[in-house]
Amino acid sequence: MANSQFNKKGRQAMATFSQRMGIVPMEKAIQSESIDEALRNAIWNAIDVSIIEQSYIRDLKSYNLTVEIRDLFVKSWIELLKNTFDTAPPVQQLKTAGAWSVWRRIVMDGDWNKVYDLVDFIARASPDEIKANFQSELNDALKRENSAYRCIHYQLVRVTDPIELEAIETAISKGSVEMREHFNQALRLLSDRNSPDYRNSIKESVSAVESVCKAISKSPSATINDALRLIKKSGEIHPAFEQAIIKLFAYTSDAGGIRHGLAEGATPPSYADAKFMLVSCSAFCSYLLTQAA
Repeated sequence: MANSQFNKKGRQAMATFSQRMGIVPMEKAIQSESIDEALRNAIWNAIDVSIIEQSYIRDLKSYNLTVEIRDLFVKSWIELLKNTFDTAPPVQQLKTAGAWSVWRRIVMDGDWNKVYDLVDFIARASPDEIKANFQSELNDALKRENSAYRCIHYQLVRVTDPIELEAIETAISKGSVEMREHFNQALRLLSDRNSPDYRNSIKESVSAVESVCKAISKSPSATINDALRLIKKSGEIHPAFEQAIIKLFAYTSDAGGIRHGLAEGATPPSYADAKFMLVSCSAFCSYLLTQAA
């Protein structure tokens, strides 16, 4: 079992004979607006292993979790799929019938965006006891099959670079409540597939930096420039970094109406702009917090 593709420790599939011989590519193209069969299977396995299987645990201590998981399906039936409560199919042991077959049909046959709608919903609405494990299993599947998406803080976002992922995750996992909330909101606005708001995502990312600067300088009413000057005096920031942050704020003051009204003829920010600011501001905050520590 140690050498299987679903290796719990390594998480990395071994190269097949065909790959080693150069008959098929070692790595397939990043899947952005499509999902191949292997990725569908991997996503279903993540749902099955970390969510559905947990609802069949016979331990009496797990009874509440079983109920919560079955409630999760009903919630998806009503809120995501827009059906009525009285038509929800029952949960059955057989996964090809009843409630779980609804999820399975979406994952195996649905449009790529509908699959991610479901996965995103499950990640956000899952019981706390299994939330982290589902995110881990899902990210393993997405990474292994070269999906362009990852689950960060229980929501899907299109970030494919491991360094970018680490910067965002690190920033969200530490710092003040205010900073984490700004980054969570920036991530939500960026990753909303139905109505993304890149302008306000950038604003939230920059606000996270501002909140960190004020917290470190112990000056809640200071401007960003004043806070940075105080931080620099204590030797916690290099002058070049200070100027970089100031320029970030200058950019958001006149580019695409991010911090002010959108000027006539101005080009609104794009996904690339918003993602760059989220990653850059995350890295800045991690740097500032590390220096202060």
